[in-house]
Amino acid sequence: MHVWYLLVILSSLGSIYGQEVYYKALLPGIPYEDIKSPKYPLDELPHDTSIQWNLVVRADSTIRVLCDDIRMTQNEPWTDDCTHVYLSFDEGNGETKICGDKKGGYQYRSTGPNLFVRLVSKDGTGFVKCTAYNTKELFELPVVLRPGADPLVIEAPPKVPLPIHDWTWSLTSTPGSRISFHCTLALSGPVNGQCYRELLTIDDGERKNEYCKTEKLVVYSSKNLAKIRVQLNENNPGSVRCLVQDYTKF
Repeated sequence: MHVWYLLVILSSLGSIYGQEVYYKALLPGIPYEDIKSPKYPLDELPHDTSIQWNLVVRADSTIRVLCDDIRMTQNEPWTDDCTHVYLSFDEGNGETKICGDKKGGYQYRSTGPNLFVRLVSKDGTGFVKCTAYNTKELFELPVVLRPGADPLVIEAPPKVPLPIHDWTWSLTSTPGSRISFHCTLALSGPVNGQCYRELLTIDDGERKNEYCKTEKLVVYSSKNLAKIRVQLNENNPGSVRCLVQDYTKF
């Protein structure tokens, strides 16, 4: 507990053997936008650059990194070992390296609360811009669904503008029932086959499914407890509208 608060207060920059090292404790709902090449977007990554970001969240959360821009150049052909210039992700059990001339839209999801992100240029160069997120819900709004009641309307963004773009509802229906979701989505869609910045997540403890297209969908939980989470882009956000109710017919 004390270590966590110390990290929040002392998120800082250090230097280890000439390598720039940043320490950052990520908080829910606050994107960390400083994983980028120096002087981005005005100038390319210099040769002989080594930067590391040590990211941490609480033990019950994970980290998601979205890289909107990865454009690298080198004189040699590209190889899987990414020798000359690369961006890497390391959770302590092996390093995942990314390199290439057009890799924007890359996404990394950690399995635990710690992540090392490295940007290394030996004799290559380029532009890199990534944003890191704490995946923990910012807040949960508890709702009890009653049999025969009008459907709960979940709408995001809300009609009254709020300075957040991440909402979660924790739903409970009658014991022995399920929960039905009838949703209309207008979202930006997947990037490289994965939901990226905008997504609807429905989690009933047994199944956790993500949706991010423009579509209509009908989903039933497997039991009487579920969470629904909507995450939207801060700029030009899409929209989600769901009718949610207690469902007793099996």
